[in-house]
Order: sequence, then C-alpha cells, then structure tokens
Amino acid sequence: MRESTAIAEKMNAVRLLVVDADGGLGDGRLKPRFSRVDLIGAQLATAAGWGVVLLTVGDEEPSAGWCAAAGVTEIHTACLDRRAALEAVTAAHGIEPSAVAYLGADLYDAPAMALCGLAAAPRDGALTLRRKVDLVLDSPGGRGALRELVERLLVSQEREAEVLAAWFAAQGLGGPGPWLADETTGEPGTGPRSAFAKIGFRR
Repeated sequence: MRESTAIAEKMNAVRLLVVDADGGLGDGRLKPRFSRVDLIGAQLATAAGWGVVLLTVGDEEPSAGWCAAAGVTEIHTACLDRRAALEAVTAAHGIEPSAVAYLGADLYDAPAMALCGLAAAPRDGALTLRRKVDLVLDSPGGRGALRELVERLLVSQEREAEVLAAWFAAQGLGGPGPWLADETTGEPGTGPRSAFAKIGFRR
C-alpha cells in the first residue's frame, strides 16, 4: 500500500510508538485482550529500534506475560489525560512529538493525537477520530492494529529487510531467507509488494 507523500513524510519521521492499550492494542473491553499478532508487531518495533509505550485508563498494568514477550517495558496506568502523558513521554525520551506515532481508538486519545506527528486509529475506533487521523487501519483494535501500523511504517521507511532479519535472529530462527528478502512486483501500477504481504503478517 502506497501512502500519500504527506503521510509518508510523517511516517518516515517516526521513532517512538505511543499506544492506547485499551482500544488500540486491546479490544476495548474493561479488561482488554491482546493478541499474538500484535505481540509480534511490538517485537518488530523493538527490532526497528522504536520504543513502544502503553497508556491505559485502568489502575492495573496489562498482562505482564504479554508485555514481557513483546519487549514492552513502559506502561502508564490510570492515564486519562493522554496529552499530558504524551508530553511527559516525549520529554523523557528526548524527542519531539513529531517523531511519535500514536495509535488511539477513543475520544480521550484526541488531545494527544492532535499533538503527535502521526495519528492512527483501528478500523473500529470512534468515528470522530477516524474522520481526523492520518491513518485508518484495516485491522480492528486488539486484532492486528498495532501490527499493521508497524508494518506500514517499516514499508514507508524501507526497513523491512533489515528489521525482518533482526526479528528472525532474535527468535533464534536464523534468517528470513530469499523468499522474503526477494520482493516481487505486484499488480501493474502498484509498485513493489511488501515482504510482509507474502507471509500474511497482518492477521
């Protein structure tokens, strides 16, 4: 999928992911469920050198096992003021908000999304957000939205091969091999196909 020039420029500046753990990473339940698909998405983000920061309105941290496997170590609980949280996170990481991709799904995410460089929402996010964000993802919250966002960022930044190799190595799997490394041309006029599309990484 080719992004517009303006969106691609925003995507290419991303160095940190800030994620609504309730409806962006999670499925919107009072005790959100996370998926293995998004777990690998977080691992790919880590392999790319991007931090992944989770924000939740809940008083408890999300599944410790999931976060450990995903390599997520920064979690902000009882976090309703997302703009203040984003300002604190960017200050702590020493980056500008323009280097942040924010994945949010509901109204309390809007103030932070207006501040960050790239705003994305899952396909089942609030309509008010979906009408304003840079990217409306094909995947719903809790079922691949984070993974899709990471993949599209890697495609835009032309870092697929590098990050796939790092991910396979981190998993002790050797390497992706020529089948993934050798990208082929897609339909006429669409340009190169993503290596991710070959293995159905999105779901």
